[in-house]
Amino acid sequence: FRVSETESLHAQKGQVAKFKVAATGDREFGATIYHVGQVADPTSRQVEVLAWVQNPGVLKPGFFAEVSLPSESKKDAIVVPETAIQASDRGFVAFVIVDGKAVVRQVEIGPRTGGGDVEILTGLNPGETIVFDGADRIANGVAVSPTTGALPGAPRPGGAGGPGGGRRGPRAPGEDGPQGGGPRGQRPGSSPNPNESGGRQ
Repeated sequence: FRVSETESLHAQKGQVAKFKVAATGDREFGATIYHVGQVADPTSRQVEVLAWVQNPGVLKPGFFAEVSLPSESKKDAIVVPETAIQASDRGFVAFVIVDGKAVVRQVEIGPRTGGGDVEILTGLNPGETIVFDGADRIANGVAVSPTTGALPGAPRPGGAGGPGGGRRGPRAPGEDGPQGGGPRGQRPGSSPNPNESGGRQ
């Protein structure tokens, strides 16, 4: 599986990563890390991590896994839905809504929360409105009509993502204001006391 540059600093040989696969529902499996890549992918800026799995007989090659790594806690982390982040030839980008238009912004991502969010290390500020639905279908400078509506999956009790992250948690104050519309938007959230970080296979 692959993790962000920041997550790779916390991944160590001998560490146990937890993961789930859709085919077995909420059943959790363990895998022991034996390799952490020394080079980040030049496009995605992600690092390869390899782990051994003792197959109980239900896992098959090609299964998609959601992986969680133990990590440090961090308060006041900026987290946004993963759908707001797009890969480009210059790295990861997000669209910020400024004066009714989508403005592309290069961002550096941190750990994924496992609940659909990802931490933003640089590139976004709390209170900015971002496109989170349809970001893959717009371009820099496209007009975006504001709308209002509930944030996806928020709020929920419990902490969520900074390095580490659990599930989606409360957002920053003022997030129930205007959202980006059609593509939809929201403001980056701040989430206390994350517990684990997520990777993708």
